Amino acid sequence: MQNHMRKTTAALLGLCLALGAFASPALGQRFRAYELGPYLGGAYYMGEVNPGKQFYSMDPAFGAAFRVNFNSWRALRLEITQMSISGSDLDFDNEYQQTRAHQFENELLDFAALYEFNFFPLNPKGGDFWGSPYVALGFGLSVAYDGPQKLNPNLPVALGMKLRLSPRWSFDLEWNLKKTFSDHLDLLEEQDFGPEAGAIWGKQKSYAPTTDWVSTLGARLNLTLYQRKSTCPAYF
Repeated sequence: MQNHMRKTTAALLGLCLALGAFASPALGQRFRAYELGPYLGGAYYMGEVNPGKQFYSMDPAFGAAFRVNFNSWRALRLEITQMSISGSDLDFDNEYQQTRAHQFENELLDFAALYEFNFFPLNPKGGDFWGSPYVALGFGLSVAYDGPQKLNPNLPVALGMKLRLSPRWSFDLEWNLKKTFSDHLDLLEEQDFGPEAGAIWGKQKSYAPTTDWVSTLGARLNLTLYQRKSTCPAYF
């Protein structure tokens, strides 16, 4: 699971770097546009309880985002997302998981800043493209409602599609993968002690060197609040 997620993250990071080199500000009209909108989707967890199933046990996720479009290629997004994650060993055929039989539910409040790169130039005032795929990467911090580690930094990497509905409105579809630096989001202790542990008394329950992943899949509706040109018309 960890190798698969690392390969996915590396591929998205590669796209970000390639777009960053290609999408020079001179390739599209420079302007400054601000957007604000709600987010609605689902969240899921990957870790010891869920070793490799994408979109497993989707729980609600909702929030809001503020975006600054620097030009038709690049943007900075600030977002806040409230999400639930859950999982059960009993959903998997692995013999040890069936014996461990761990189940959990947790709530996270996530704050993130992501830098976005569009594949095609997008301008709220109109242009040749009404939509574009995009990639984004950044830094986040999740506050866990339960567990020994309340503050959990993460590295979000996202792949999405932007659709320009009108000069004022746009719509995003996005898959966001968050690599956390915590192994406690699933509330799984490292080891069980005492006769009450039953068949796994004294056995290792989690593997600390691996950390949990939290991902979201959802949609965002954006309202353009203000737009300011920053170009020289004679030059462009």
